[in-house]
Amino acid sequence: MVVFDRGSDNFEVIDGQQRLTTLSLLAAYLKEKTSTQETNWQEVEIDWFKRLNLRFDSRPNSQATIEAIFRNRVQSLDLESPKKSNIEVLHGYKQIQKILPQKLTEYKVAPQDFSMFLFEKVQIMQVKVPKDTDLNHYFEIMNNRGEQLEKHEVLKSRMMEHLKDDKLSQNCLDLVWEACANMEGYVQMGFSKSERNAIFGAENWDRLTISSFQELQEKIDKPTNKSSTQNIEETLDEILGKARKNINLKDEEISERFNSVVSFPNFLIHVLRVQTESDISLDDKKLLLVFEEYIFKSENTVEKIKNFVFHLLRCKFLYDQYIVKREFINGKDSWSLKRMAKDQKDKPYYKNTFEEENIDLGDINKCLLMLLSAFHVSNPSQNYGGTKRVMTVLLR
Repeated sequence: MVVFDRGSDNFEVIDGQQRLTTLSLLAAYLKEKTSTQETNWQEVEIDWFKRLNLRFDSRPNSQATIEAIFRNRVQSLDLESPKKSNIEVLHGYKQIQKILPQKLTEYKVAPQDFSMFLFEKVQIMQVKVPKDTDLNHYFEIMNNRGEQLEKHEVLKSRMMEHLKDDKLSQNCLDLVWEACANMEGYVQMGFSKSERNAIFGAENWDRLTISSFQELQEKIDKPTNKSSTQNIEETLDEILGKARKNINLKDEEISERFNSVVSFPNFLIHVLRVQTESDISLDDKKLLLVFEEYIFKSENTVEKIKNFVFHLLRCKFLYDQYIVKREFINGKDSWSLKRMAKDQKDKPYYKNTFEEENIDLGDINKCLLMLLSAFHVSNPSQNYGGTKRVMTVLLR
């Protein structure tokens, strides 16, 4: 919590107002419950909370609201004019009244244990700004300083929450999600070598050997600290050893980079269209809304999440091979239609998608490359471009 010392043990909160207000509301709720006749709340020790130590300068409605809550006058506050109370603060307190008892019951936590953890284990780090700090400027910087969670990160978090009782499924979702989120890389590189052999075929890494989430989960390394460390080391080694079309890259050579024609959030919607066989809007601004409708509000949410994870992997595998990309090599860029394969030394390299040993399919690859790039150039929007309109059909 960032504060400015006003002297006499008074501090102006610059960053952390919401956290401090929430903690004060929690303490006020515990104080309220100890005044009831409910036996399980009588052991909560909160006699020390005799004075409200939070004040809202220049916001009399907020001050009146939190004082009424502290004095257990919430019911009378409901009848007052909104101009004399802060509806948001009151709503937050009512949410605590509603949700906290439910959660304590759900997780079988005694009120006394919860209060002891809250008051004895939760620590707030106080950071004082220098006396000569321009507080208005500092406040503006603090509230515009960092990146917010992106929609696809929120989506992943919600899916993980639904799988909270199944750690192996959570691990599977996390691994597939991160492998697919790198739209500029090939999905095989998001897995350890043993996983790559199991999922994409040990012979050449160019075919998907699984047909369900269950099969996928069985082929993924079990999450342990040791294997996680090995996976990180192996992945770094393999990234450094990436190959260029049919020729292994050496340390002194310049590696290539691919640019995707769609963003990851937009790709997630394409996958959902494939899974549900529905004509869902490709506007990634509606990402959370469409997943709410088709996944989270539906029956068998857990199974639909698992099915989506499998479709995500399958679609990214197909996308990498059959959807055009921009490829950068030695300072030059061009359209590319390639798939990843494995050489005799177990190193990855890239070859034309339509290219087989002793069979000349170069003309086919070239024609399809020209056709797909023409689709994209005709309308390069990452949401509704020419390539995007046919992508769902190709992925199906």
